[in-house]
Amino acid sequence: MRTSFRLRLFSITIYAILITGITFESFSLARQTGIIGKKNIIRTCKINIDGNIRQPGWYLVPQGTTQYEILQVAGVRLTSDITSVNLSSQLNNNQKITVGTLEKPIVVSDVKEHAVIDFFFGEGQNTHTDGTTLPLQQGMNIIPGDRIQLNASTQAEVSISQFSRIDIDNYSDIVFEKINQSISNQSVTEITQNAGSCWHRIVYSNSDEIFRIYARSVIITIVGSGADFLLDVQNDQIILNIVNGLLLVERRAGGESTNMISGQSATIYNDDRPFQITKLSPDISVNEQFSQLTNSRSDALMKDAPLNVFFSVTPNFFYLVRMNFQKGELHLIRIPESLLIEQFTRNLSTIDQAYLYGGPIFVTTFLERMLDSRIQKYLSGTREGIERITDVLGGISVDVDSKAAASLGLSRGRQRLSSKDLMRFLSSSVSGIGDSKERQSQVLKGIFNEFSSKNMIPTLITAEQIISSSEANFNAQELIEYFSKFSKRNDWVYKEYNLPSRIVNRNTRVCYDPILEDCKRILNNE
Repeated sequence: MRTSFRLRLFSITIYAILITGITFESFSLARQTGIIGKKNIIRTCKINIDGNIRQPGWYLVPQGTTQYEILQVAGVRLTSDITSVNLSSQLNNNQKITVGTLEKPIVVSDVKEHAVIDFFFGEGQNTHTDGTTLPLQQGMNIIPGDRIQLNASTQAEVSISQFSRIDIDNYSDIVFEKINQSISNQSVTEITQNAGSCWHRIVYSNSDEIFRIYARSVIITIVGSGADFLLDVQNDQIILNIVNGLLLVERRAGGESTNMISGQSATIYNDDRPFQITKLSPDISVNEQFSQLTNSRSDALMKDAPLNVFFSVTPNFFYLVRMNFQKGELHLIRIPESLLIEQFTRNLSTIDQAYLYGGPIFVTTFLERMLDSRIQKYLSGTREGIERITDVLGGISVDVDSKAAASLGLSRGRQRLSSKDLMRFLSSSVSGIGDSKERQSQVLKGIFNEFSSKNMIPTLITAEQIISSSEANFNAQELIEYFSKFSKRNDWVYKEYNLPSRIVNRNTRVCYDPILEDCKRILNNE
């Protein structure tokens, strides 16, 4: 009963957010029909949803609600078939939506069989299986068989997958035997750690993954959903400290094995002495050991590396914002909501479908493959959130075109719009989705101008207000730091373009097929 009540309360809350978020569409429609000024009436329509959906039944929603928004409320499953649904189309009164069932659940395919040197300082080398030795470089791909060796006063971070990382300390020697290799329907990664200290932070994204480490006389297998541990391989012993997770530790020759859990430490000798299992010492500080790597990486990112941010407001507002602090350039790349992702996954057609299933994190996995560039941050808002951000900024200045001016009852030209007027300005009901998208770009450029002209200097409180209005993977303090770095320049250049793609048709929907070679060049040739 308690679980049922929580689910019902959650559903009501989400529904309330939906009503608030899409009210501006109904407001625009009502204004065009002359209702505003006579009676403040919001027209609604009844929608019936059935099939493979979490919350089937009848819904009463404002006019202007899209199929994306109603499915977001009803709740799709990983087995829900929405491939034939035009998510950006608006609903009609008494419309029925039937959601089918996929033969297999949604999964992301094309897992990369290589790791990447995300960051390092000092000196080290990568030796390939053919004997070729190359100095370490940031962004270097590591393929199966590669041997990484670090010199004195050197540390490196290696990414194995979207969520798994290994921090490598000086004098370490590790071999990447297998990397996300498909074996008997499982994705297997195996590493031989010959020497040195490594901080392994492994997160399984699905139940088919296996991660093993061979270290001297033992095999360590990550069990469950992942583990966070420090492994120190010395000449006559290895020391294993588990911060979090579950590990299976076995002798390679057999005869002894044990499960180790969070908060345990083990000393394992190369001879036949039993495993020495103790409580993890409070003196063990992995963060302190790799603090120089963490600080150096953060300083380098803030100083030189471009910042890529995926920015979205559902259902049809998708952009990649790239800030190059060194060059003083801000790039705004429009991403169509019907961008095809069929080459990366099965049972999904477009980027907005991926967003409906997995949100901004899921979407960035596809965009990173198309652009061949890491997207460090994301900021995903609702229409209500955009209103709040506009209020925080005290309005946004945009060029109001004749169609929007007639709808808003304002003069053409440069106008500073309040949050309510801005929502009406962005509404597709003013003059169609094409004009709406052009106005979206204007609004983002208006926000850029607000910050670049220093008309608005965010405080920690206003930064908190912006973050709280959105789903983001950075906090208010980070936002302040980015703005501080941004404000040090007065010569920022604003560039805007579309993601390279070809127009194609899928069922009754116009879609965009990404031109991958051009997509990969768009950020590398700034």
